[in-house]
Amino acid sequence: MSDASSTLVPSPASGGLLASLDPLLRPWLPRQRWFAGKGRPVTGFTLVAATELLPGGPSGQDGPGLLHLLVRAQQPAGPGPGAATDPGDTYQLLIGVRRTLPPRLAPALIGR
Repeated sequence: MSDASSTLVPSPASGGLLASLDPLLRPWLPRQRWFAGKGRPVTGFTLVAATELLPGGPSGQDGPGLLHLLVRAQQPAGPGPGAATDPGDTYQLLIGVRRTLPPRLAPALIGR
């Protein structure tokens, strides 16, 4: 049996988390090969679930943190302005949070 534990991120904290990740995910997510909405801009995100798998200290001295997120990306349903909004696709993301990034992880950087 594992000694690992996880913490569900409470809703008020989830809003702040999404607000801080939104400007980082908007350009990053569409560049991923597995992104389903190619060719359509991301207009927003909805946080479906957030779980802290590995708590990281605020100063980064306690090591890196790890979040498991389910994020729904909203996009226009069709091409052109004024198109109806698609309910969105949901993506499962494992987001590492660390003070400094080792060079070997540079290709995985989402933002600073």
